[in-house]
Amino acid sequence: PGTNQTVNVSVCRYRDHRSPPESPDRYEFNLEYWHLLAWRFGFVLIFESIVLMITTLTRWLIPDIPKKLMERIRHENFITNEIMIAQELKRAKGLSSIPEEKSN
Repeated sequence: PGTNQTVNVSVCRYRDHRSPPESPDRYEFNLEYWHLLAWRFGFVLIFESIVLMITTLTRWLIPDIPKKLMERIRHENFITNEIMIAQELKRAKGLSSIPEEKSN
């Protein structure tokens, strides 16, 4: 406990995906790093695709407008079109109840 020892460290190692200092490509990323990076990108791509498919399926299964409301809108549009056709037919025959403007 009372001795003072000096240690000279020239190389410090830690876990990383790089080449060691004695290698020709010092501290460059090794093949394991690139494989791991490719797996990570693949996971992100697959995960994003799955989320996209689930949201698309959910939007398709749950409509924005309920069926009963859609049927009512279609029915009202049908009645409106029938009234418009009847009015155009009356106008074409000259039986329109709307008086036309007379030009002076």
